[in-house]
Formats: sequence, C-alpha cells, structure tokens
Amino acid sequence: MSRKPSEHTENGSCRQTPVRRRLIWDDDVRFGYYPVDQTETPYDSLYFAKYAGYAQTPMGAALEAARVAAELGKLADPSAKTSVTVVMLHSGDKTNVVPDKAQVTADVRAFTAAEFDRVEREAQVLAAHPVIEGVTIASSLRRNFPPWPHASSTDALVKRAARLYAELGRTLTTTEVGSSGDVALSAETGTPSIDGFGMEGGGAHGVDDYVDFATLTPRAYLMARFLMDAGRDPPKR
Repeated sequence: MSRKPSEHTENGSCRQTPVRRRLIWDDDVRFGYYPVDQTETPYDSLYFAKYAGYAQTPMGAALEAARVAAELGKLADPSAKTSVTVVMLHSGDKTNVVPDKAQVTADVRAFTAAEFDRVEREAQVLAAHPVIEGVTIASSLRRNFPPWPHASSTDALVKRAARLYAELGRTLTTTEVGSSGDVALSAETGTPSIDGFGMEGGGAHGVDDYVDFATLTPRAYLMARFLMDAGRDPPKR
C-alpha cells in the first residue's frame, strides 16, 4: 500500500492535479483504495468525506467467495473420477463500490448418484460455516445430466466403432467422462450409448480448445459406417 500526496513544485508550493482513475490509500483515514474522478480534487477533506462511508462497508462477500472457491476444488475425488472445477467467480460491478454479494459456480462431473449426493452435502457444509463474520451462504446443486457409470453395452459399441475406424487405417482412443452430455440421458434408460463422434482435438472447454479439421472426413465416415452397421446389427441392452 502506498500514499500518493499532492504534487509539489521545486519551491515547495503545492500544485493540485486532477487524477483520473487513480487508486489511493490515506494513512490518516485508512479506509482503503478508491478511484479519483478527473472532475475531483484528490486527497482533500471533501474527497475523503464523500468516500469515508465505504470504510464501514464489509469486504466479506468477495473474500468469502474466494475462500469457498478454493475449498470447492477439494471436494473432487480422483479415485471416484469425480471432478469439481470452479468455472465462474463474480462479485461487484463498480470500482468504487464494495460488493455486498458474490457468486461462485463450479462444474461437477461424477459417475454415480452417490458422488453427486456427496458433493452436494459437503458443499452445504461449507455454506453452513462461513469464516467471515456477517456473511451468509446459500448452496445448491443443479443436476443437468444424470451420472453415466461404466457399462458393458458401451464397451461393445466402442469395440464396434474401433473396428470400423480401422477400415481407414486409423486407431480410435477413448476416455470416460461422467454426466457430461445429453448422451447420459439415453444411457440412464439402459439404452446402449456412445458419445464423441465429432472431429478430433484437445483442450476441451479451455483456452487452448481446438479441433483438427483434417479429421472431418474420417470422422464423418465413422459416423456413417457406424449407423449402417448398427442398422444391420442393432446393439443389445
């Protein structure tokens, strides 16, 4: 933290300079950093009188949200393939107003309903015990998709897809992601289900998300051949 006094000339006289969007800290008032509009004279008594009310505004909402965001990530369980990833953290929309609320959003993926229940339960425990006095937290888990546990019927579809892709001299690699898309809705009914016929790529949902357009034709071939093969020999539940 630093204090920014009025500028002085070499002979010691004071020259007040309007400051645009500068953040300050006053050693006497000690109430925090606040912007100075270009139309105002900085660091005078009128300025501090205008903003002194912010000194009593609690910073709890934003700080508690940051703490909870860090704690939510700990609810993940790699051994159960359950992931909990904070994707949004929001508090305030003005530089000179202390926010009175905040919101944390996390993406939860699990392979069983029991894991969804556990994450929801432990998140509610976090909400019931805020660390900063005066802060209250409400927690909820919205289950967009049901869990998609490992199924032998999906294994059979993967083997079929790999055999068809090999017709092009290509190898099909697979990965499991619980409750990640619409396909989980069909899998929940017991229908043999498989996902991921799109183009190959990487970095899904991240800043380095990309697709390899060179795989458009072979992937289209795979989809067409898979539908033809499944039509002749429908998968069994």
